[in-house]
Amino acid sequence: MLRCLCLGLLLIGLPVQALEMAGTTIPDSVASDSAARRLTLAGDSMTHRRYMPFYGVALHLAQQRPQRAVLVQGLAACRITLVWFASNLSADDVRAYFTERFDSPGADPEVLTRIQPRVEQLLSLLTPVERGTTMTFDYDPDRGMLFSVDGVPKGALAGVEFNRRLLGLWLGDDADPESREALLAETR
Repeated sequence: MLRCLCLGLLLIGLPVQALEMAGTTIPDSVASDSAARRLTLAGDSMTHRRYMPFYGVALHLAQQRPQRAVLVQGLAACRITLVWFASNLSADDVRAYFTERFDSPGADPEVLTRIQPRVEQLLSLLTPVERGTTMTFDYDPDRGMLFSVDGVPKGALAGVEFNRRLLGLWLGDDADPESREALLAETR
């Protein structure tokens, strides 16, 4: 009994593992802004543009790890955090990047037409970024997506179809396969 107590006290003193990207710490566990639960780090990856680090991306999921299909269908709570490595991008540059990603070759044109008002809403919320800027997409199937920049809420993004497409940018079939697999490392 005494051994268990001593071991427990030692474990309490251990620091929580965290991930660092561009000088920004991504905690191992977060309280979801839109769901009354804790989400834990499932995986992380780096997105490159012109062979340079563009942004890091981390995925937090509930303890009960859903299948990828469940995530992409917008049926499970998750948090996607982007940490920008690029220096001094204007809001127009950030908007152009997201527009390009939404319009990727794998996108269904009919879906894009239906979600265009939500895409425009997201684009209007995007800000200039510098190295270390964080963008958080906190998703709950019942409440939609809460979008924040550097911890400041910018807006709520409703609509399952829109959020499926948004999550699909990193987790869907047209996402970079290596990045997707790194993000979903703990969901297998």
